[in-house]
Amino acid sequence: MSMDAITGAKSAPLEEKLKVLDKEIRKLYKACKEAGYEPDKIRETALPVLHAARRGCWKTRAKRTLCFIGFCCVFVGMFYWEPSYYALRVVSKKFMVMILPYYDWTWPFNTECAIANPYYVPPDLGLKEEDCEACVNITSLNATFKVTSEEIADKIYGYEPVIVGDAMNDWRSITQNLTFNQFIDLHLKSKNLMDKEKTCYPRVSQGLEFKNLTVPMLIEWIDKDNKEEKKSNFTASWMTCHMDTFKEMHHYYFKPYFLPPMCEPVQYKSYLYIGRKNENKAKALMVRDRMGEQGYWVAQIYGVMEFLLQPTKVCQKACKNIRFNLTRGEILNVPTDMYAAAFRPVSEEAVALGVGYYYS
Repeated sequence: MSMDAITGAKSAPLEEKLKVLDKEIRKLYKACKEAGYEPDKIRETALPVLHAARRGCWKTRAKRTLCFIGFCCVFVGMFYWEPSYYALRVVSKKFMVMILPYYDWTWPFNTECAIANPYYVPPDLGLKEEDCEACVNITSLNATFKVTSEEIADKIYGYEPVIVGDAMNDWRSITQNLTFNQFIDLHLKSKNLMDKEKTCYPRVSQGLEFKNLTVPMLIEWIDKDNKEEKKSNFTASWMTCHMDTFKEMHHYYFKPYFLPPMCEPVQYKSYLYIGRKNENKAKALMVRDRMGEQGYWVAQIYGVMEFLLQPTKVCQKACKNIRFNLTRGEILNVPTDMYAAAFRPVSEEAVALGVGYYYS
């Protein structure tokens, strides 16, 4: 029997219907007691109604539980998906600032303890002379294969550079055989990559002046040099400075499998290194870590680059320079505290790409 049949009010609001139904049930219970029914008998008679009520209760609980589990899965997924993870961090920090705008929220990130200890001396996180032991015996670098993130983490914490030779096999830049000329054409056809506001820090060893140099100027100069078949010697680098340019370049590479989870890449920043060599040697350029990264990796996309790793000031006496070639398909990982790097092409044409990161 439906609720409308019991209450006799089809058009009445739900709340009013429930009140009428409750009143009728109470009347029925009172009539049963007056008729001499025992409580157990009344309960037995009402079992179908009680079962229906319990089923409804369990359905409600199940729906709420599934909704909660679904919400948790979505929340965890958002943390694992890099764009939403950054968005959550930004929104949460903005919310904290909004609720207490006058509060200094930087202290939790700059202190070791929630309560300041006047006797606590914070550790010196800079490179010390005893850390130079890590590079004393390193005089050359050879590619390694099938490494684990734990092994690379040990090298990062130990300030050791490393070359991995099997981390680019599935990259589009490798599977699509991206060449030097295709790399230049890619920029010429892209509105974002030719936007001087979305690319920054262009440098070239020769051919153009540094003053007022922009990435579009550099790309157009290389394209003109190609068309005139001059094949000029040069070494150049620049950086993506915007989400749009970063995404376009990210299409051609993935995060290296060996990079430990502790390494957080600099957001929307990637470094591009290119060069050409004729019968004369090309001049080298320094690899600049513009964002103060603790480390960076450089992937050789096309041709061969020669790298020179020079120990930083603290370890210059104890450690030696390391000179080696980075060939197509290899990735070099460099700890910036221990080494400064310079590069130049040793093949006729060369293209490489790098990304900096922080870790804790």
